[in-house]
Amino acid sequence: SGRLAAGAEVAQASFQGATPLWIASARGYMSVVSMLLAAGAAVDCAEERVITPLCAASHQGHASVVSTLLAAGAAVDQAALSGATPLWVASGEGHASVVSVLLAAGAAPDCAVDRTTALDSACNRGHASIVSMLLAAGATVDCNDPVTGTTPLFGACQSGDLEIVQVLS
Repeated sequence: SGRLAAGAEVAQASFQGATPLWIASARGYMSVVSMLLAAGAAVDCAEERVITPLCAASHQGHASVVSTLLAAGAAVDQAALSGATPLWVASGEGHASVVSVLLAAGAAPDCAVDRTTALDSACNRGHASIVSMLLAAGATVDCNDPVTGTTPLFGACQSGDLEIVQVLS
């Protein structure tokens, strides 16, 4: 029917803390996400491990869900408890369409997680096209890890990833 039943609890979390919006976002159920948002679901309500619906959708590569959540006011750089931002997660997973949406929405390309940036995440996982996107968005190419002193180029050289070395050089 396109609407939720009267009185349906859109914010009710499971015993593990996941809300209906979080589950629908993580699974890419665009119609369900839209319906839940229209019914008043809190867009930035995180599950128990403090992973927002936006971060869950970004991790799984659901670009249309990411766009919808951002249009509904999701905080583009809200980090999980681990420090992972949606951009960092999408970069490491190789989801170029999600990275593009997040950057267009103003995601900070240099947000760091455990001292690594989205650029590090993409370099470490061999995603050259995402490395190019992040650099075009202003990511700092020679941002040093404060503990090891390494840069994304160092990591690419260490793994022998010629394509990424070329993009970074």
